[in-house]
Amino acid sequence: MNPRLNRLFAADGRCFDVAVDHGFFGEGSFLAGIEDMERTVATLVEAGPDAIQLSPGQASLLQGVPGPGKPALVLRTDEY
Repeated sequence: MNPRLNRLFAADGRCFDVAVDHGFFGEGSFLAGIEDMERTVATLVEAGPDAIQLSPGQASLLQGVPGPGKPALVLRTDEY
């Protein structure tokens, strides 16, 4: 497997991807608990999923996390 796929999938071939981009659609009920996206992303990184799904405006929060152990970024691109 190439390095990007190795980062996305765990050693067992599975991928636990946490989708955090729901607030993008403006649905207030989806926003409870994720108002502070920087804190939300930090909490998710600490939890250690294989990937975190974010919109382009949120992606820098994950990409700015130092170190090779952070989850892979699954970038939402269908909004354009």
